[in-house]
Amino acid sequence: MEKWEVIGSRYVYESPYGSLRLDSCRLPTGAILDEYNVCEYPQWADIVALNDKKELILVKQYRHGIGDFSLELVAGCVDSDESPTDAIIRELHEEAGYACLSAPILLGKFHCNPARQNNFIYLFFCDNICKKYEQKLDDTEEIEVIYIPFDKVDDLIASGAITQLSSVTAIKLAQEYIRNESCLKGA
Repeated sequence: MEKWEVIGSRYVYESPYGSLRLDSCRLPTGAILDEYNVCEYPQWADIVALNDKKELILVKQYRHGIGDFSLELVAGCVDSDESPTDAIIRELHEEAGYACLSAPILLGKFHCNPARQNNFIYLFFCDNICKKYEQKLDDTEEIEVIYIPFDKVDDLIASGAITQLSSVTAIKLAQEYIRNESCLKGA
């Protein structure tokens, strides 16, 4: 197998939140594919954050792409001058008013949609957080913080209350991480 050869590229939209690039590519067969769209996004980070009551911190907010409210993990973009870990610590502070008392654990780094997007999403876990701040929201954000017992979160996924794929993936990875840690402690 061979990679596609980019023979031309142009931007049709650029912003700090995402850009749309159109590539012309020569395929390994020699065929030319014109205007293949690639969405360039910043890196993203999500966190499964549990308080001392073993409650999952979720945020409910309006998401214009679906025209409805979404129940999700605390998440956000990684700014160009910060690491994914620093970004998720900042987002937890801004969106929910919480601080990590220990370093968040990286559960994985994944492509969101490698066919059309160029970014990664970093999924974190921290069960050592405390409420220290007021929310510090962006002008476009209105966020309600929701607390769910972590052992009940599967019910929300099964019922369709949590539909964002990165949130579901991070929750499942955190559950597996907790299971593995419990097995190691019991061994």
